[in-house]
Amino acid sequence: MKAIPCPVWRGAHRQLPMGVVALGVGALVGACGGDTSVDTPGTSAAQSTSAMMSTSSGPVVNHVHGAVMGVTPSQILLGTHYGLEVSNDLGTTWQPVPSVAGDSVAAIIRLPTDYVGAFEPMSATGRMAGPAYVMYSSDGQNWTRATGLAPGSISNLVAADSGLGAWASVTNVGIFHSVDGGHTWSVVLPTTKILTALEQVGRNLVFTTQDGIEVTSSTGASMPASPVLTQAMNDMSPWSACPTCLLATLASGDIATSRDAGHTWETTRTGHAFDRVTSFPGLGTTLFGMVAAPVATDQGLWRSTDTGHTWTSVIKQPNVDGMLDVRGSAPALLAFQWGITVWRSADAGATWARLSSLTGAM
Repeated sequence: MKAIPCPVWRGAHRQLPMGVVALGVGALVGACGGDTSVDTPGTSAAQSTSAMMSTSSGPVVNHVHGAVMGVTPSQILLGTHYGLEVSNDLGTTWQPVPSVAGDSVAAIIRLPTDYVGAFEPMSATGRMAGPAYVMYSSDGQNWTRATGLAPGSISNLVAADSGLGAWASVTNVGIFHSVDGGHTWSVVLPTTKILTALEQVGRNLVFTTQDGIEVTSSTGASMPASPVLTQAMNDMSPWSACPTCLLATLASGDIATSRDAGHTWETTRTGHAFDRVTSFPGLGTTLFGMVAAPVATDQGLWRSTDTGHTWTSVIKQPNVDGMLDVRGSAPALLAFQWGITVWRSADAGATWARLSSLTGAM
């Protein structure tokens, strides 16, 4: 298997004090400026097709890698392929953050005291041009480089399920842990496996590899971990149904759910080639599925109110591959389309309207 020049970046979340919310993004291998012919475990046909939006001769189309709420109730930080953007009016207008201009924001998460982001240098056309690095910030504007992480491709950046902890995985190196808000890191699980998703649920570390879903202890991580679902994966995220629930999107587009911190799983057929399925606190059994491929007949954003058994199309647009739960005076959901167009829903995702576009987005 070839080395992956641009991994499937993920920024995962926890529901923290100050309205911290999540975005899970299918930042695709070729679309991030890598080789579209790379054989990536868990990469669906829809992802491979979408990746072709970027060619070796043209610039990478801008897209979102992560989003979190800011230090004020109306602020959003948006990590894009072409840099960090900030909105002070819940997504209506956007401005670049100048202190970190020039580098791609591979992932961004919010902890109780700090933001933590993974950044990577890139060329003028959006191709990755150097090893990724992690930085932290208390205000989202001024950033300091973290220490202790091995150089390389950071494939996951995840907030711990409580406190100031965070997890990161570096391709071909292993899993790193921080207990001080992402300032310093140490390796806790050396592995050459490619980790495409990573979550902490209680005392478990649950991650996806080329072999499927594996589980180990978060306090004494070891390999080989226990394989619990041996199927190729596109994505995995917390499932809002319960504190120990997880939601995985299979390479087939179907979903698998776990209520016991990843030990056992139940699979549900969706009938769609979803790149990612996600959920949000407060919306009960409602799920959202994203078909990113522009040539797919079922492209766009889909909504299910019965835990994934039936689905309704709610945004019929190509390359919608990220969402954000906006918790302010008027709770809403945002969805992000390549380009970048921002969509907004004020009725739990049943209907959507265009909200804004990033100026100068490629």
